[in-house]
Amino acid sequence: AEGTAVIQNGPAFATSCTTCAAGTYAAGTGNDECTDCAAGTYQDTAGQGSCTDCEEGKYTDAVAQTACTDCTAGTYAAGTGNTACTDCAAGSYSDADQSTECTDCEEGKYTDAVAQTECADCTAGTYAAGTGNTACTDCAAGSYSDADQSTECTDCEEG
Repeated sequence: AEGTAVIQNGPAFATSCTTCAAGTYAAGTGNDECTDCAAGTYQDTAGQGSCTDCEEGKYTDAVAQTACTDCTAGTYAAGTGNTACTDCAAGSYSDADQSTECTDCEEGKYTDAVAQTECADCTAGTYAAGTGNTACTDCAAGSYSDADQSTECTDCEEG
């Protein structure tokens, strides 16, 4: 039957089939061994004929797994069947486990490193226009920003 295999221990004749363990499978009938689930897949139930792809935001990096592992905050896994999580790029973040994408830093914030769980505010005297910033820009001579998380600088008035 599907999900079983004849496992012989020594030269004796097989008298029954053995159920494949969780983390393995046997497709179809007439199998003489169970096959490990590939990385990126799992099987949590014994006696199955196939493995299941890890869902979005999860991965397995080894064979014969019975569950997938959540990607941690600062990383993500898009699509199914992932064998690893990907670090969020500089200028973006993920603040929860099992993320399927990263979010660009909002205006006035930045990250200058990968795998971040939050963005930092630009400090007074600097700004960050637009989203996805990897750095803050100093205000030019003759202009200023007097608050953190500024998105632009203000020109100084005459005098």
